[in-house]
Amino acid sequence: MSGRVRLKENNILDEDLPSLLEIVFKFLSENLSVVCDENKFDHNLELNEGVYIPNEICDRLLKYYQDCNQDINNHFIYIFRDTTRTPLKYVSLRNSSITDEGMEILLRHNLISLSMWYCDSVTTNSWRTLLEHSSQLKCLELGQHVDLLKFSEPNEKTPIDFQLNLPQLRRLTLNAVVLQPTLQFR
Repeated sequence: MSGRVRLKENNILDEDLPSLLEIVFKFLSENLSVVCDENKFDHNLELNEGVYIPNEICDRLLKYYQDCNQDINNHFIYIFRDTTRTPLKYVSLRNSSITDEGMEILLRHNLISLSMWYCDSVTTNSWRTLLEHSSQLKCLELGQHVDLLKFSEPNEKTPIDFQLNLPQLRRLTLNAVVLQPTLQFR
């Protein structure tokens, strides 16, 4: 081997060729109709009958879809509605327009790890759902523009009540998370 790197016709370096798995994720991200159909009534994506996607694929498909600058929204998350056919364990959301409804779908998977940044459509309504479905949660990371913990301004009669009843939690990261308008973790 000469140690040289050649630039191919399509501007991809010889050493930068994607793996077969990356090609499959890219194909699925661009062609969701291969495994999904759109529901005629609510227009959400539904996994085709008889399709089961293993956990390792589901976690990475979600990540790859997002890495390809696709919005993780409720329409897309609906694919993961069935926790036995599309199990998730490790979820990282960035710049997502997902709402509390989509979060409920994700949290029903009893995640091991959840990371959220810039998901400004998620409200405190998802907090109760998180606590209900967090028996396996070991890592929780909440960043800027995630209002999962944002409660109204307390006064002398209503102090802020912030409890984390997450029995398996080993790592908690709060970065610029607002608990109330005048109290923020940095």
